[in-house]
Amino acid sequence: MTYLAIDVGHGYTKTLSDTNRTIFPSLIAPSPAMLELGDQDRPPVTQIDDTDYLVGNAARLYAVPRWSRDKASDPETLAMMLVAAADHGAAGPVHLATGLPLSWYGPGREKFQHALEGFGGTVTLPNGTQHRLWFESVLVLPQGVAAASTLFLRPEYEPGDYLIIDIGYRTTDFIIVTKTPTERIVFHPDLADSTELGTHAVNAWVANQLKKQYTIPFQPAEVEDRKHIHVRGQLVDLMPYRETAIQHLQSQLRDRIIEKLDQSWDKLAGKILVGGGALLYAEAFPDAVIPQNPQWANAQAYLSTLKAQLAIKSS
Repeated sequence: MTYLAIDVGHGYTKTLSDTNRTIFPSLIAPSPAMLELGDQDRPPVTQIDDTDYLVGNAARLYAVPRWSRDKASDPETLAMMLVAAADHGAAGPVHLATGLPLSWYGPGREKFQHALEGFGGTVTLPNGTQHRLWFESVLVLPQGVAAASTLFLRPEYEPGDYLIIDIGYRTTDFIIVTKTPTERIVFHPDLADSTELGTHAVNAWVANQLKKQYTIPFQPAEVEDRKHIHVRGQLVDLMPYRETAIQHLQSQLRDRIIEKLDQSWDKLAGKILVGGGALLYAEAFPDAVIPQNPQWANAQAYLSTLKAQLAIKSS
């Protein structure tokens, strides 16, 4: 029996177990027909049952990020989760924990759970290994809240109101929660929101500035994870653009959250940043606590919650 946490973000899919962690870009596309140029020029193909896919880095030229809010109705998101489990080494029945952003959690949790329960197939990875697996049970948790809730168990967190900010690839979700004197955690949906600002926004801003300056269209993917690009034969340093973008977007994100929370912002006992963009936007919230490995904080919380619930059921 395998116990896995899979965190499907807009940017990366993270898979965690007690013994291993794997990560790849959240990209998947049907394998296109290609001219035969020899084995060395073939992209690494992943097969699910009888269908060939390109997944992760292999799909960069053919796929778009999974922007859909309705993950349960997106067959490629479900297929990517199956590949993530197989890539992690899973076979047979899998007990799965995963999550949804706060703004999608209420209406989407049950639908996502039902779509995943029993979902399975035979996955053949690019290295030729075959994995027949299915999701035996599924636990769907709210992103951000799950990651931060484990911190509230520590005695140094006094009773009071805390702001949880989950900064991902495309979106940032935030919510105020209250730790009561009896150590209960109370959520405040009226003091929560989601805004389309994350790590992707930095690349989009840089691409837009390059377009304005050089009158050449650039896509965010063309500047992502790159220090330089070539424009008309000249090497262009992207770092000044990126630094300006980060400063601009940090202020924008902070302003949006303060506008939503109004006076509640000034009454907080503390702030917690999680998600893959936590370190990138940290200067906007200098008094916030950032857990170790914030990109993995959600997956770690999913896995620990899954194991705790299964232990209770078996006792």
